[in-house]
Amino acid sequence: MLTTIGPYLRFQWKRALFSYRTWRNRRAIAKAYASPWSLPEMPRWLLRPTLVCSALVAILAIVCLVAPDARRGVFQAVRAAYDGVHERLRKPDFPEAGPRLPQDPSQPVSLSNSRLTSPRYPSATLATTNSPQSRTSTDLDLFSVANKSTRTMYLLRQADGQSRLVDQYSMAVGEEDGQKQIAGDKRTPTGYYYIIGRKEGYELTPEYGPLVFILNYPNEDDLKAGRNGGGILIHGSYKGATPEPTKGCLELYNRDLRKLASFLKLGIGTPVVIVDIPDLADPASVPDYSRLTAERSALVENYRAAHQKLASFVSGWEGAWEARDIDQYSRFYDTATFQAEGLDWAGWRARKERTFRSYRKIEVTVQDVVLTELSDSTATVKFRQKYASDSLQVEGAKKLSLAAAGDAWRITGEIAIPQQEGIP
Repeated sequence: MLTTIGPYLRFQWKRALFSYRTWRNRRAIAKAYASPWSLPEMPRWLLRPTLVCSALVAILAIVCLVAPDARRGVFQAVRAAYDGVHERLRKPDFPEAGPRLPQDPSQPVSLSNSRLTSPRYPSATLATTNSPQSRTSTDLDLFSVANKSTRTMYLLRQADGQSRLVDQYSMAVGEEDGQKQIAGDKRTPTGYYYIIGRKEGYELTPEYGPLVFILNYPNEDDLKAGRNGGGILIHGSYKGATPEPTKGCLELYNRDLRKLASFLKLGIGTPVVIVDIPDLADPASVPDYSRLTAERSALVENYRAAHQKLASFVSGWEGAWEARDIDQYSRFYDTATFQAEGLDWAGWRARKERTFRSYRKIEVTVQDVVLTELSDSTATVKFRQKYASDSLQVEGAKKLSLAAAGDAWRITGEIAIPQQEGIP
C-alpha cells in the first residue's frame, strides 16, 4: 500500500509546486507571450545564391526523373565524392587502428623455407638493411642474456672480440619452473633464440604494453627434443603495472621495454640466450659466440632476401593500383579470406572499382617497406605511403597482412596505421 501511495503523493506535491510557481510568475509569462516575434529577415546578399541553388536543385531533380542515364551519372558522382571524403577520413592520425592480438598472441613462427613470389615490377624503396633503423647487419652486434633464476635480462654488445654490458632490466618469467615442454605448461624455455618479429602497441591488447618482440620458439633443438608450443614474447604490461609471472614469456617494465627497443629498433636477428643459472657472475661468459654468429648470419640473410622479394610484391601491388586495373589489382589479394574495414573482398572490390572509374589519375608512392613478421605461411609488411588523385592527397602508413599461396603471396588484410608508430 505504501509503495503505491508514496509516488502518488510526490506527484501531487510537484504538481502543486508547479502551479504555485506559475501563478507567482504570471505577469512575466504573460509579457513574454504578448511580445511580437517573427523570423529574421534574410540578408539581401544571401538571397540571390539561395535562389540559384534552389533552381539548380529543381533542374537536377527534373533531369534525374526524365533521363535514367543522367540519374546514374549523378549517383556515381555523389558516390565518388563520398569515397573521396572517406579516403581523407582514413588518414591515420589515431592511436589505435589495427587488429588486436588474442590472449595467446602469436603462433609458432619460423624463418625457414619461406615461400616468396617473384617480382613483377621494380622494387619499392627499402629501409636500409645495415642501418641502425633496422639492425639487420649479419655481423653480431647487440645480444641479450636472460637469466630466469635471477629474473634479470642483460643487453650486451660485441665489438673487437670483446663483449661489454650495455644495460640490464628486471623481468618476470613463467609461473612454473623448469624447461618448457608443451603448450600451456606456463614455463619459459631455455636455449638460443632470436627475435623474428615486432608488434606495436596499436596491434596489441593492453596487457602486452607498448610493443612486443617475437622469439623463434620452438627452435631446432626444441623440435628435436619433442618440445612444442609457441607465442614466446618479450613484452611489457598494463600501464603502470609491475611485471608478474607469465604463461612463459619474458615480461619487462614498460619503461625498460622502450629502452630495449631504442637499442634494438626492429630487432630482427637479435640473439636472446635464455639460461637458468642461480650464481651467474658474468653474463658475457654464457653464449657460444661462434654459434650465435653463424645462426644469426643465416637468419638475417634469409630475412633480407625475403624483405627484398616482398618489397617487390608491394611494388607490383602499387603499380596495379596506379594503373586502375581492377583485374590486375585483384590478383594481389586472397579473395576468399580478405577482410578490411568491415568489408569482405566483394565489398572492397566494389569500392575500388568506383574509385578507379571516378579518377583520371591515381599516384601511389611507397617508401620504407619493413618486414615485421615472417613465417612459412604468413608475413606482415609495413610502409609509408603517399596517395594522390584528381581531388585528394593523403600521406600515411599502411600495414599489409599476407598469406602464402603456393609460390606466391596474397593480401589477407589491409589497414592504415599511425604514421609515427607504424615503422620501427
